[in-house]
Amino acid sequence: YIIADEAQYIKNNNTQNAKAIKNISAETRFALTGTPIENSLSELWSIFDFIMPGYLFGYREFKELYETPIIKEGNEVAMNKLKKLIEPFVLRRIKGEVLTELPDKMISVLNSQMVDEQRDIYLSYLAKAKKNAMEEIQENGIEKSQIKILALLTRLRQICCHPSLFIDNYKGESGKLNQCIEIVKDAIQSGHKILLF
Repeated sequence: YIIADEAQYIKNNNTQNAKAIKNISAETRFALTGTPIENSLSELWSIFDFIMPGYLFGYREFKELYETPIIKEGNEVAMNKLKKLIEPFVLRRIKGEVLTELPDKMISVLNSQMVDEQRDIYLSYLAKAKKNAMEEIQENGIEKSQIKILALLTRLRQICCHPSLFIDNYKGESGKLNQCIEIVKDAIQSGHKILLF
């Protein structure tokens, strides 16, 4: 079995993800996604090509029979044929349908403090990031600087999570990871099950 969760990552047939997972041998395949189609019908074809290679033909034939007539011509006959082909294999569950099966959501907000070394790295990079951001804005304006500023903010966030996400060979600790490990240990000792992602 292969169960591909977040199957939107294989919607582009030309990506390495799509090519790699399609090369894995399995008798049964499932694809799970909340968004099987975002931009084009080729995304649906790619997911089906993973689940059942050839079921929706090769891409050229699929495009000729379904994608072009449906998208460019609004052809309802082609749309209904495609719908009949995929209907037996698509299970759509909306939040309202499964909400009764789910336990009440519990949200616990825990504040985490950076360890000293981590805080020093953060403050040092923050000073550098402020300087770089101001220079970038003065040179290119705020509109053209947004990507660079976002990259600087991402680095700061990575340092907050764990400096090793940003600094190769970082051997120090992370306050957030330390706290996470403590929570996991406590949960295991209390006999709880854990799903960590």
